[in-house]
Amino acid sequence: MPAKPTSLCYKLLQTQTYTQLPYFTRIWREHLDKDLEVGDWKNIFQTIFHAHSSIPLQEINYKFITKWYTTPVDIHRFDPNSSPVCWRCNSDKGTFQHIWWSCGELSGFWKEVWNTVNLVVDTSIPFNPEALLLFHFKIPHRQFKHSLVYFMLTAAKSSIVNHWKSAIPPSKKDWFQRIEHFHGMEELRWGSLDKYHRYKDIWQPWKELLRGRQAED
Repeated sequence: MPAKPTSLCYKLLQTQTYTQLPYFTRIWREHLDKDLEVGDWKNIFQTIFHAHSSIPLQEINYKFITKWYTTPVDIHRFDPNSSPVCWRCNSDKGTFQHIWWSCGELSGFWKEVWNTVNLVVDTSIPFNPEALLLFHFKIPHRQFKHSLVYFMLTAAKSSIVNHWKSAIPPSKKDWFQRIEHFHGMEELRWGSLDKYHRYKDIWQPWKELLRGRQAED
């Protein structure tokens, strides 16, 4: 029996000589129209694995990267009576890449995510799916670990999942609510570890953004 996708991810993390990539990376090549190297994928897996020890947070990203979520095209493949058209725009085929990234109904959401992330953390993450969906950008693991970038981008994906099979795309408000959910969990976690200063260091830029929004309102 072939290894499960998550098991393959862990195997890739545990050895420096593993060269056979999991099958889903070949599918990603089609979605991205870009051939990521073995080293790129290993870096992506390590980033997801080391970014946070929380199982729910890791689960969101592992389910995403292994294509656990079924799209209209996936369902149509097994049920020809089911429409392969995107449930949001109701015009283009609902491929994995379309549902998560290129759907016109999502363009405003991803632009908002990208602009806000770069503003809050004062960085310059590129606007492309490999960066915003796969964490494939030039931020060292140690710097990315427990970073706001990780929480904000994971929250963006979680917001899309919360609107799965819905004609209504996630909004900025939905996204902020997911970030605030992670924010509350992190405040409790760092407090229980008696490292509240670490929580403040990580989340201060986010709290300043919220204060600025409240002042504008």
